[in-house]
Amino acid sequence: MKRIVLLLVLVAGLAARAAQPFFPFCIDWHDAKKRDFAAQAAMLKELGYDGVGHIWLDKVAERLQSLDAVGLKLYQITMTVNVAAGEAPFDMQRFKEVLALVKGRNVQFLLICDGAKPGDTSADERAVQVFREMSDLVRAADATLLLYPHTGNWIERIEDAVRVADLVDRPNVGVMFNLCHWLRVCPDRDYRTRLRQALPRLWAVSINGADERDDQPGWERYIQPLDRGSFDVGTLLKTLRELGYKGPIGLQCYGIGGDAREHLARSMAAWSRLQAGLTNAPPAAVPVAAGRKQALIVTGRDLHNWKATTPVLQAALAADPRLAVTVTEDAKMLAAPELRTYDVIVLHYMNWQDPGPGAAAQEGLRQSVTNGTGLVLVHFACGAFQDWPEFVKIAGRVWDPKLRAHDPRGKFQVSFTDRTHPITAGLPAFEADDELYTCLAGDTPIHLLATARSAVDQKDYPMAFVLQYGRGLVFHCVLGHDEKALSIPAVSQLFRRGCAWAASLPPGD
Repeated sequence: MKRIVLLLVLVAGLAARAAQPFFPFCIDWHDAKKRDFAAQAAMLKELGYDGVGHIWLDKVAERLQSLDAVGLKLYQITMTVNVAAGEAPFDMQRFKEVLALVKGRNVQFLLICDGAKPGDTSADERAVQVFREMSDLVRAADATLLLYPHTGNWIERIEDAVRVADLVDRPNVGVMFNLCHWLRVCPDRDYRTRLRQALPRLWAVSINGADERDDQPGWERYIQPLDRGSFDVGTLLKTLRELGYKGPIGLQCYGIGGDAREHLARSMAAWSRLQAGLTNAPPAAVPVAAGRKQALIVTGRDLHNWKATTPVLQAALAADPRLAVTVTEDAKMLAAPELRTYDVIVLHYMNWQDPGPGAAAQEGLRQSVTNGTGLVLVHFACGAFQDWPEFVKIAGRVWDPKLRAHDPRGKFQVSFTDRTHPITAGLPAFEADDELYTCLAGDTPIHLLATARSAVDQKDYPMAFVLQYGRGLVFHCVLGHDEKALSIPAVSQLFRRGCAWAASLPPGD
């Protein structure tokens, strides 16, 4: 019977390894068998795990030797950092020694932050200084830093981790989402919003079996083997997949007693079942058909000269050979069954002093984006469908006629606030010759990509941002007033990349 169980676990492990990397951590302290690193590595290899996470900076060489012997990977090393002023933030000598050991292994260092009360922003300046110093050190080792939200510590919530990572603004500094700590500190259980806001800095996620609620201290109900607990881990994994997360998944094992082999085998079997459920579901925003992605520009009505700008826009998008670009001048196409054949809709349309294409077209647009069709909004498309409340949730921000519309037409600098996103990675700031919109309103969560500073009021305003509506990826850019504005190479490239991203294509030129 034991051989049959082992065979089933091995099959589960092989199936799971075809998906995202899956590894346990915190397996040392509570194992009744007290296995050494070599025994742990042999056990993890047999069960089908991809590697392990290591706790603290000591015994790293021994850990690496045990993993190398069986062909497994060291994914993470957890360490503490003190952000209090006047304190040594970490053991510099030990950290440098460990960096030398893991050079070229793409290890993630998880930073648990002490030295201030949870969420205390007065520690931001000191923390940014420390993390930038660490960023410089890990760069040569091809390692990364992940801010690790941990209950009771300075960075306790994923929102704080993202805020600080944005302040550090280094390409090798990201964040981790930890299910057990999130359950403890986030009573509203809205993980989708937090995960969406964490992208693209979300580079690791930890899961485990857990109950939905636990008002008692301790971790017995918030950290269980993956096959136990009332919390729906499967839906969490589906959400991560829908949002486009493809990074490693850690299995939190802290406090789980007994023989580690027993609970790790059960968790691997549960992981395999969860992965099978994900495989059977259609991938979000990725069509089944092979070949070029189909983009549909919807135009034909606007306060602006759409007849002049549409050919410029079409040429800019079609410069990506992966995109086949079609134009319709009838917005009622949004209600047509053929809409489902397109991978991305480019809304270059504003029903100025016009009732619009009707409720059926609005519902067609909503359903298409909900079901995974990408959406790009160009310039004054933010002003479309003024009588449709749902549009602000789809577009992220919309034109508010009660606000000042824009600066006088002219030149201004566009700066990127996120240089790691697939749309903006590697792009320098550029000079636009356009209308600097100051009229956007809405409170839908968005991820800001680019801003420009108004010469009128010296405030920064969003020029480009992204969000997700249902399964659909949305890129919204308010540049593109006329053919001159759209013809600026940097603007053309921004729309081209945004369209490719919304169509779920990897970064282009």
